[in-house]
Amino acid sequence: MKRIDRLNASIFGDMPDAARSLGHPAYHLTAPSHFTIDFWGSVKHEGYYHIFYHVCPERGDFQENTVFGHARSKDLIHWEQLPFPILPSEDELRMNDGCICFDDKGRPVMLYTSVPKKAVPRTHCAAYGTPDLMHFERVDENPFMTLDNHGGPDFHWGWSDPYVFRADGRTFMVMSKCVTRDGNKNLLPIYEACDGSMLHWEYKGILFDNNGEVVNFFPLGDKWVLIYSPYDTIEYFVGDFDLEEMRFIPENHGYLSYGYHSQSNPIDRGFYATCLYEEKERTVLCGWVSGFSDHELWNGCMGIPRVLGLDAHGRLTQQPIPEVNMLRGEELTPKASENEVCTHTDSTLLDICFDYTVADSPVTLTVESDGRTALTLTISADRFAVNGEVYDCPCMMSGAPASARILIDSSFAEIFLDCGAVSATRCFASLGKDVTVRITAKGGARIAEPHIYRMNPSTITRA
Repeated sequence: MKRIDRLNASIFGDMPDAARSLGHPAYHLTAPSHFTIDFWGSVKHEGYYHIFYHVCPERGDFQENTVFGHARSKDLIHWEQLPFPILPSEDELRMNDGCICFDDKGRPVMLYTSVPKKAVPRTHCAAYGTPDLMHFERVDENPFMTLDNHGGPDFHWGWSDPYVFRADGRTFMVMSKCVTRDGNKNLLPIYEACDGSMLHWEYKGILFDNNGEVVNFFPLGDKWVLIYSPYDTIEYFVGDFDLEEMRFIPENHGYLSYGYHSQSNPIDRGFYATCLYEEKERTVLCGWVSGFSDHELWNGCMGIPRVLGLDAHGRLTQQPIPEVNMLRGEELTPKASENEVCTHTDSTLLDICFDYTVADSPVTLTVESDGRTALTLTISADRFAVNGEVYDCPCMMSGAPASARILIDSSFAEIFLDCGAVSATRCFASLGKDVTVRITAKGGARIAEPHIYRMNPSTITRA
């Protein structure tokens, strides 16, 4: 049996048992089975939203055993799992994140970082895809970029994650994790395409004097947004892109999603490693959710895709895509008073929405299951806390009306506060069938317009 057939058999063979296992997400995308890492390569093509990700089909250490998984969807909610599109070559330890773009002939091109088995610097490689993006073959000109020919500073060997974007009819690329070899500078280099092949690039300078991993750089309204994952809470910057100077000038800085910890701590991580769908009418953000308890047959999923915007204060906002509402089932009827809303349900899949105003006292949401508290969210004027972990957030305003939305899927919650300007993701012990949701307001705090829905599982099928 060929290796690719063996790996596909492994990941799809365990799919039914993984889906039935305790705490497995029911309306979020996961790999068919096994450990899932970074979602990337988001692209809409010929009517499908495609997404790629890392998965460990042979289990073991993800640093050595990941391959690229692939899924597609018509609506970003119902997904079709596809076979592996490409495997690491014999010389590659693994393939790191990159992006999917198209050359001047309309061919899909996968740009990725090649991590060699030998202790030598990483390089960046390309592969041509079939029109349906189901299969990719490496190009003859690989690697298309190395530390010796990229034309820029002497970076450390760990540079990674090429990301292509367009501005004013021109095509550019940035590279993540670019630390100078002496370790003194963390820089974000920018390159411009020399032609339409996506294989030849010219170094243009330093876009920004800061960098992380999995960089996204894109226009939003009349501004540009830079997002990166710094092995900690994801950060974003909003500002202007000076095309003449090839510089990004930030005006506002914030945290995209709270709750992610150091990668050395596998528990209680959260939302990390983002990618984008840029459509005419909206920009949609996706990302990886980790931090689940150790599960043998599965671990990790993709967060609900989020529509991005900018509020009147220049803050980046994010809200679940409207398509997620198609999963809403019965609206539960809670017991409600002026300062408390409470409902009981046997569902572990919930969509909780309410408006709130905080003053000198907080609003608190608790989700209890089988006699234990799975989730506690406390919203105050200048901070919020999730299961006792406090996040200072000065952008939240006392006395100003705001909205909250909390999506719960079996063993984790995605939280959107302050009309989408604040977000957090948190895993917890899997819910049982006896669930109580309680929202309380103390002192001058207020709750309004509470809605709690059962959510139906989404359909995730195998091609």
